[in-house]
Amino acid sequence: MLARSSAFSRVILLAFRPWGAKSPRRKQPEAAGDKLVNPNHYHGILVALDQALLVFKKAEHELSAEDRQLLLQLEIIRSYVLKAESGHPFALAPLTAALRAAQSSRPQPQPLASSDEGDGAAPEKPARVRVVVADDHDSVRAILRALFAAEGDIDVIAEASNGREAVEIVAAARPDLVMMDLNMPLLDGISATRESLRASPESKVLVFSANRDPAMVQRAAEAGAVGYLYKPATRQMLLSAVREVLAGRTCFPESVVAVAARR
Repeated sequence: MLARSSAFSRVILLAFRPWGAKSPRRKQPEAAGDKLVNPNHYHGILVALDQALLVFKKAEHELSAEDRQLLLQLEIIRSYVLKAESGHPFALAPLTAALRAAQSSRPQPQPLASSDEGDGAAPEKPARVRVVVADDHDSVRAILRALFAAEGDIDVIAEASNGREAVEIVAAARPDLVMMDLNMPLLDGISATRESLRASPESKVLVFSANRDPAMVQRAAEAGAVGYLYKPATRQMLLSAVREVLAGRTCFPESVVAVAARR
């Protein structure tokens, strides 16, 4: 667990100092949620966030649930700033909403087995879910990694930044679940899904893509994916889809399913 008086405080200061220090006094926002982050601060915020995240990485094996909550929030902030730096300025309202969603992802404590159950043997630990994340965007992989870590029973065992790497990792690791993007270099997500399942038939593939073309959803299903989730997705939507496919069910957009049923 990070010391609250040292590393924890340093993370807070590093992450949020660029919004307050060295900047002119700001007026109160005229309309809540409409204020944009000053583009002149983007680089400074990213540098500060990277330093803050480094503190967490060095103490990764000592993180408490609260530490992991803050880690998830910092990763979310970083993803927004990266998009803004690429020409997509963001308002404070959606960022605040994302942070509030992250706060609700705290893992729930598991109930202890009753002392009069069983033969006195230690209760069996629930099986952990092994996940591979395949996406060519660093920010997406980081957010998924932090979100799954906050769940408590999901481990991201490996990440891939292109389709070819995803196939190689899945073949070697044989994970329970693969979060698969579609638009990736070297090998597209549809082909990567097909080849991954050929190498590891017991794995499940959940496509996580911004492509909303029904034909692409159909192609993913034909390649063997058991689910398709559109980006962006809320934490609840993403975790619900993950739990669905892990339980042996499929999870495809209702509109696409309805069209397929009419054919």
